[in-house]
Amino acid sequence: MMKSRELGNKNRIAWIILLLTGLGLLMLSNADCASLPIRIEGYVYDSCGGCFTQDNPCKPCKVVLELEAYLSSELARLGIEGECTVKVYNLLFDEPRKLFSDRLFEHDSGSMEYPVLFLNDTALYGWEQIKKDFAPILLEYSGKVAPGTSALHEKEILLEKSESDIVVYFKMKSCGSCENTQEYLDRLFQRYGHVRLLTMDIEEQGNLEIFQAYCRMYGTDADTMSVPAIFIGNRSLEGYDEISLFLDTYLEAGYAHNTYCFK
Repeated sequence: MMKSRELGNKNRIAWIILLLTGLGLLMLSNADCASLPIRIEGYVYDSCGGCFTQDNPCKPCKVVLELEAYLSSELARLGIEGECTVKVYNLLFDEPRKLFSDRLFEHDSGSMEYPVLFLNDTALYGWEQIKKDFAPILLEYSGKVAPGTSALHEKEILLEKSESDIVVYFKMKSCGSCENTQEYLDRLFQRYGHVRLLTMDIEEQGNLEIFQAYCRMYGTDADTMSVPAIFIGNRSLEGYDEISLFLDTYLEAGYAHNTYCFK
């Protein structure tokens, strides 16, 4: 009986050691995965006319340099240059074509447009999608948030459709066009007393992050969109001319009832 108990205890100890060893290996594996660099591969097609006889460019390819410059600028802006490996290839040559073919085999390329960018296992097609999604996806992979924001802000900015009529207006005190727009809005909203005008200065603390959240929701590029800017219904208006041309019509049509509002 004593030997049986001793054998049972030894078996339990062996199982505990085995379990702890397995947990340790799993933790090491996760740590290694987290420390892996983000792999960025870009593919362009640049037929300059002087490289058809060899598989090496006779000079730096212009389109390759353009994509490299964009990626370098974005990585520097986001502060994660050291966390990424970047390669840009010209599909004019055989070896990049083979690499590209292998990557496409892993993705649905039904609406392919150059340049094509792979961020680990995510594919982006064309400049429009790259400029819209590159930075957010990269920040998600790296576990960071955009410069000038905080994780707290990212979690708190939730946009939902308002139950009342509302128009969201972004401006800056230093913007001359915003002054003209404000005068126009003061006159216009005398006729729409039931509509709430929510005005925010993007130079005030926290409002830039809210503006960026609206741009994401409405499918506009926060890096290129300027103030004065209006969000009404499912539409955005940029600049005094566009606002003065369309806003009255949108208000008359009742678009303000479907505007997104932040919580």
